[in-house]
Amino acid sequence: MAALYRIGIDENGLGARLGPLVVTAVMAEVDAAGLRTLSRRLPKRIRRDLDDSKKLVSHSDFVLGEAWARALVSEPVGSPRELLERMCLESGAELRAPCPEHVMDQCWSVDSEIFAA
Repeated sequence: MAALYRIGIDENGLGARLGPLVVTAVMAEVDAAGLRTLSRRLPKRIRRDLDDSKKLVSHSDFVLGEAWARALVSEPVGSPRELLERMCLESGAELRAPCPEHVMDQCWSVDSEIFAA
């Protein structure tokens, strides 16, 4: 049997740090049992974690988004800044370049950042 894949795609408006839009996609190989599961309404325990990002992650509750990001990087990271750098195609310098110098700390300060998940 040929391999079957399912792809989930979502756009994320991430504000000042990453700009107005980031598109995230995840591809997973699906076996026969997974295909059966995905062909009908998902169980509530799965739907709870696989809904629209705006329903699951917000500025006041971002723990699930952080947990997803940490699961997607290949090795453990020590800080939110390191996680962001591993997740992005652009370097930190490229991301910071458009930011005016006089507001750089407002958008890019990492002094008090800690993991929540």
